[in-house]
Amino acid sequence: MRVLFAYIGVVLIWSTTPLGVKWSNSSLHFSAAAGLRMSLAFVICAFILAYRGEAIFQSRRDWKVYLIGAFSLFPTMAIVYWAAQYISSGMIAVVFGVYPFFVSLLARYFGEFNEMSVEKWFALVLAFSGLALIQFEQLSLGNKAALGVAAVFVATLIFALTTLWVKQLGGGIEPFRQNTGVLLFALPGFICFWYLSGAPAPERLDTRSVSGVLYLAICGTVIGATLFWYVLRHCSALTTSLIPLMTPMLAIYVGVLVDGEQVSRLEVLGSVMIVASLALYQGVWKRFRKPRLAENQA
Repeated sequence: MRVLFAYIGVVLIWSTTPLGVKWSNSSLHFSAAAGLRMSLAFVICAFILAYRGEAIFQSRRDWKVYLIGAFSLFPTMAIVYWAAQYISSGMIAVVFGVYPFFVSLLARYFGEFNEMSVEKWFALVLAFSGLALIQFEQLSLGNKAALGVAAVFVATLIFALTTLWVKQLGGGIEPFRQNTGVLLFALPGFICFWYLSGAPAPERLDTRSVSGVLYLAICGTVIGATLFWYVLRHCSALTTSLIPLMTPMLAIYVGVLVDGEQVSRLEVLGSVMIVASLALYQGVWKRFRKPRLAENQA
């Protein structure tokens, strides 16, 4: 039951974090927003871990798991923050929806065999067709928007590689401690990125940036990331990869309802194609067909 609640929690949080990223960029340079989020999250995690009297490192393999896990944050999240300047929060979630495909395609190289049937290959083609529609729409908005879509695509690939590798190495590490260790190794990258980007000091901090940074640090990173590592620990990487199946459409409507984002018909069609392809890939349609076949045979 705990795993189920953790799973639902990750879905809900992942549905709102793209909008949080966009809000945090409101009056902050994207590198500053990312750096502040990760710094605050690490301070909170380190304080809680110290209060619990637990050391971050408890075995020799911990540093390797933390180092590999750090790539799930840097450069992955840095890329997403950059892309949020040019594409909507809903589109970030939709493009990130190809994560299950990357996990499935790469799983065999990490000891999790996954057979690619004709149906799955068709789903893959359908997903990339949906992405092509979204890409076409973003191209009409300018080259930066198209680059934003491509950047999130690359970030998704890095995230898939990272989670598979961590699953292979670090199944026994307590999730909150693992989250703290991952932040420890990722934080220097964010600070260097912040410094090297030459981000100007904001003339003023608006409410959106402050609330966005606080929400992402506490809910997105301290709580959400811990829940994700917990789910990854107790479920297979392939099962965990189903989370983005539910988040894209939720994220789009969160952006529309909360932030007044505009979504074109092509973007809606492309988004529906991606979600449908994920359902097809994971055999959701088969589950609906089986009861009907049983009824007909009866």
